[in-house]
Amino acid sequence: MEDFQIYILQVNAGLVVFYLLYRMLFSRDTFLRIRRLFLFSIVILAFVYPLISLASWLEQGNALPGMVVGYAEMLAVVTPVAPQPAAEQSLFTWQRFLIWIWSGGSLVLTLRMAVQLAGICRLAYQGKKQSCHHVPVIALPKITAPFSFFGWIFVNPAHYEERELHEIIVHESAHVRQWHSLDMLLGEILCIFFWFNPVVWLLRKEIRQNLEFLADEQVVNSGYNRKNYQYHLLRLSHQSTAVPIVNNFNVSSLKKRIIMMNKKKTSRIGLMKYALLIPVTGILVLSANAKTVVEIAGSEMKEWRGLEPPGLQIKQDAPIVLKGKVTDENSLPLAGATVLIQKTSSGNMTDENGEFTISADKAGTLCF
Repeated sequence: MEDFQIYILQVNAGLVVFYLLYRMLFSRDTFLRIRRLFLFSIVILAFVYPLISLASWLEQGNALPGMVVGYAEMLAVVTPVAPQPAAEQSLFTWQRFLIWIWSGGSLVLTLRMAVQLAGICRLAYQGKKQSCHHVPVIALPKITAPFSFFGWIFVNPAHYEERELHEIIVHESAHVRQWHSLDMLLGEILCIFFWFNPVVWLLRKEIRQNLEFLADEQVVNSGYNRKNYQYHLLRLSHQSTAVPIVNNFNVSSLKKRIIMMNKKKTSRIGLMKYALLIPVTGILVLSANAKTVVEIAGSEMKEWRGLEPPGLQIKQDAPIVLKGKVTDENSLPLAGATVLIQKTSSGNMTDENGEFTISADKAGTLCF
């Protein structure tokens, strides 16, 4: 259970790091298709990077463990600690309480998505099917914003002029052909599992917004007048949404969509910044393997020095002065080694000849 909790924390930390990277460097360029791939990739990487183990690579290499050993020596002196008896587990713990809250929120959001999907299926099978500009659509009975979901396009043809209807069909057809509903479902599932993380909701918003940018780009590239299309969006901005989970014609921020349609194309040199995803992912992988690095460092330090703690006992009850000499596996003096009396602050370091002197006033155990 503890490993699972650590994994969940690592996934959420990765989502936060990747989202901040996206917002700082990529959210304003016009590489819409690459941005879609980037958003999809960072979600997958957030789940994968905690599972990447560097143990075998670190054990095979020599340079990195040697460097880590030197760093680990400066952090602390490792002394044996007696295992503590396991405490009796209570039925109600704060970890279980948090899991119950998490599960409850996820269950509510799952039921909400199930209701929305059922509503889409009901509209698809009860709605009247007809052809608009040679594209099969499902006619909506009420004045509702047009939307699409996978291969279905929902629209009320009687409510729009011929030119507006054609723009809607081109827009929604772009969603259908490019399988934008997969991205929408990915964002929804992400929110179901990690609803407690505000960044997840912001990430879902970015995913949906970029999909609308892609569909708008398709309309403009099809030869429709840019300004007329933008006025059309303004007229539709007041219409309600039939189902929140779908690709909706006017669901995204209208101001941002108009700005993106009028924006100058980003230079191709800007593509180079997407390579930053590699080192950022590498740093996250290293952070996820911090425990492994420390364990290997401790093992390497013992092998390098040949200093398994001998557990030398001080038996006298009267104050004594203890002198000794520390050597390595080749019987050479080991300078700078730390010698402590366990569970006290009494200790010393060996001199250049590997010798040490410690005053002790009670029984104890020497730790090297």
